[in-house]
Amino acid sequence: MPHSPDYQNLIPLALKGDMDALEEILLSVRDQIYNLSLRFLWDPQEAEDATQEILVKIMLHLNQFEYRAAFSTWTYRIATNYLIDTRKTLLERSSISFEDVAREIQSVETAPEAHGKFDDSFDPKVALKDTAREVQTACTHGMLQCLDRSNRAAFILGEVFNMHSDEASFILGISASAYRQRLSRARKRMDGFLNQNCGIMNPQNPCRCETRACQLQSSRTLEKYMRRARTLERSDPQAAEIEGSALSRMALIYRSNRSYIPRPVLLDRIKRTLQKNYPF
Repeated sequence: MPHSPDYQNLIPLALKGDMDALEEILLSVRDQIYNLSLRFLWDPQEAEDATQEILVKIMLHLNQFEYRAAFSTWTYRIATNYLIDTRKTLLERSSISFEDVAREIQSVETAPEAHGKFDDSFDPKVALKDTAREVQTACTHGMLQCLDRSNRAAFILGEVFNMHSDEASFILGISASAYRQRLSRARKRMDGFLNQNCGIMNPQNPCRCETRACQLQSSRTLEKYMRRARTLERSDPQAAEIEGSALSRMALIYRSNRSYIPRPVLLDRIKRTLQKNYPF
């Protein structure tokens, strides 16, 4: 189990100008902020930029932490507020919707390549299971962009990070009942789409990660998905078998034990920011 920093000692030291204490504080929450940013924004570069901006905000507002909530919860609140208000990503500016994703799925399923005609680049020896999981990663992360930002934040906190409503409502700055209503709306949107299109959620649907991996390679679009997924992936332990209710299947799809880390260059950027703008 990772060591939990002693924030009660570190924060006063950082506020007095101790650079080592401040760096330890920021690094202790860096990965969780990046994980949230990546799922919220989908694009790794935009997630890195957002993570840096959020860490600067945490640094500048460190003297406002009152120990009434866990430090990680407080930083999630700063991060979520930033992500909801930040400028739209390129994908968001294209106004992607569930209908767009459904049409794209159907267009691949009805293409000639969907019936087993693959080009010479297809390698049957490739570990299709691993490739399919990469497709699942890219696909499920992309689907989150179909939710508006408020509902997306509620879904990520509750369904992806499995937060209790009290913690999630504090992060979003709303009542617990309002949060549960928002999460319910987001779940219904996601559940409705996945039940109509995803073979994991509903075995009667034709879309399967393995099939889609083959289709996408055949149509020469697989590499785009793979670049995205490989950037996202850090580790992917064997997931539990997805079964049970639709809600539990959706939870398992989004609560796979993946953990994501930013590129090492982000740490260098943060250190340069500390050295240049240390405010205490």
